[in-house]
Amino acid sequence: MGYSGEDKKLDPEVLRKHIYGGHVAEYMEEMQEEAPEKYQSHFAKWIEAEVDPEDIEELYKGVRAYCLTSFSSVSTAACTLGNQAQRPLFILAQLEGKT
Repeated sequence: MGYSGEDKKLDPEVLRKHIYGGHVAEYMEEMQEEAPEKYQSHFAKWIEAEVDPEDIEELYKGVRAYCLTSFSSVSTAACTLGNQAQRPLFILAQLEGKT
């Protein structure tokens, strides 16, 4: 993500977008508009947690900061959780003391 093998250059904006979930937010917005029923099903846990596409970057920043400062206290389940899309929500729940 963000690296062109042809040009051998890194695009920091593309990399940043992926690190902070910009691609997820775009996908959520696209699905909301084009397939609302699929959106409701696919992002049910995110909707339940009241996470909107515009909240994704802050969520990812918070999760990243928490993991960098407190990795040993984050359950290994957060790192090995099978559904990659649920990892930020799982860690968010730990931050809020819900697990």
